Amino acid sequence: MRTDNVIRNMIFALLQAIVGMFFPFVVRACTIKYLGSEYMGLNNLCTSVLHVLSVTDLGLENAFAFQLYKPVAQRDKEEVCRLLNCYKKIYFVIGMTVLGIGVMILPFFQHFISSDVPEGVNVYLIFFVYLLNTVISYIFFAYKSLLFIADQRKDYESIILTVYFCVLYTIQILLLRAHQYYLSVFVMPVCTLIAKIVRNQIAIRKYPDYNPHGVVTESQKAALKTDAFSIAVYKFRDISRDTFDSIALSTMKGLVVLSNYQNYYMVMNVPLLLLNMFYANILPSIGNFAISNDSKEIFDVYKKMAFIMTRMAGWFAICYCFLIQDFIVIWLGTEYQMSWRIVVLFSTYIYLYGETKIAQIMREGIGMWQQGRIWAAVEMVVNLGLNVLLLVWIGTEGVILATVISVLLISIPAENRIIFSRCFVGKGRDKLKSMGINVLWLMGTAGIVGLLCRIAPHVQYVSFIYKMCVCALIPPLTCTICFYRTEEFRFFQNIMRRVIRK
Repeated sequence: MRTDNVIRNMIFALLQAIVGMFFPFVVRACTIKYLGSEYMGLNNLCTSVLHVLSVTDLGLENAFAFQLYKPVAQRDKEEVCRLLNCYKKIYFVIGMTVLGIGVMILPFFQHFISSDVPEGVNVYLIFFVYLLNTVISYIFFAYKSLLFIADQRKDYESIILTVYFCVLYTIQILLLRAHQYYLSVFVMPVCTLIAKIVRNQIAIRKYPDYNPHGVVTESQKAALKTDAFSIAVYKFRDISRDTFDSIALSTMKGLVVLSNYQNYYMVMNVPLLLLNMFYANILPSIGNFAISNDSKEIFDVYKKMAFIMTRMAGWFAICYCFLIQDFIVIWLGTEYQMSWRIVVLFSTYIYLYGETKIAQIMREGIGMWQQGRIWAAVEMVVNLGLNVLLLVWIGTEGVILATVISVLLISIPAENRIIFSRCFVGKGRDKLKSMGINVLWLMGTAGIVGLLCRIAPHVQYVSFIYKMCVCALIPPLTCTICFYRTEEFRFFQNIMRRVIRK
């Protein structure tokens, strides 16, 4: 049943991801083509600043969902209603806090921009609309999505978001083509509000007995407060990996450099989005599984999920490395290309992200929120310091190099140490061996793909299609040859057969 839930959720999440990845590329291209890179850089900066402000939610969604797994599974209506009422109040406070901090930042917003301000654009008004859009996402029925997560029915959320993306981005594309920049921004909070109302109505019909009322116990409040601080540290760490990069680039290099960097980051975000899709849809099932099974069974699940996620990360990293430069030329033009060093660093980060994410899945799925928060804080400080230092020393490449160093040397060892010292005791050597095999497979496969891509035709579109075929076929082929006898590979085959049957 859990596997069926994961498969169903992932099918609809994949549809959401495809729509959510395709339209932003079109919107970005239209913004740059019809308005200019300065406008795209301004949008990126607003998003990055508000991403920082959104840390006020402390990343509590997973902790909220974890508290709901058991009562939802047991159909304990009173307990679910009490928790929902608590979450509703917390999300409202979060929304108001974001609004208050955002209004205080508003007079100083232009100081985040060193140059390339779009002519005739009121940057304060644009930032306020982005702020309003973020606040709406918190104060209007945000807690209802937790029911879908706890009940392992994230497919409802995926369908809502898919429709939301289609409507919002289509309207924005039409407005950008008509050079209506202000309207393309103003439409965001309107569409967000409508999507929240629709989600609420679906939740009411699906879960008519789950309404927010009642008061949680003091012990539950204490547990939530204890977890909140730890989760906040992890949330700050995650923000330090990407969002602060954009703010640093805008402050020190300007909006045009930020826009060019974000072109590469946006493409890299596609595989990260797919990995997060996998992460988000297996986390509820792991949490549900963890409350009723022993550590040996959980470790078996971990090995199978780690196999899938690391192979996905390696495959995505190879595709990015050998396709991104050609894609940028086709998408935007040669003048928007950046150095190969940027490409290699982004590709490395994709793979490292997959390695650290699977350990994070297990830690959060089991409910280990407090462990390792000191190392998360250390990583955040190191990453922020390296961001500034390396940006000054080696230029734009420094911001992504800082992230690669901090993830490789701090995050991966710390996250794995937590779960292997507290949950999977005695299994650490198995993990180290697995990581070594993963790297050998990745390096060997990348070498084969690189050799084949060197003999690509010289016609631009033909070359890109040829490289796409090579990147699409070689990693799965080498994976099959190397691992077809393993239990993890057979598990993956069974999942794929069930996906195809569905």
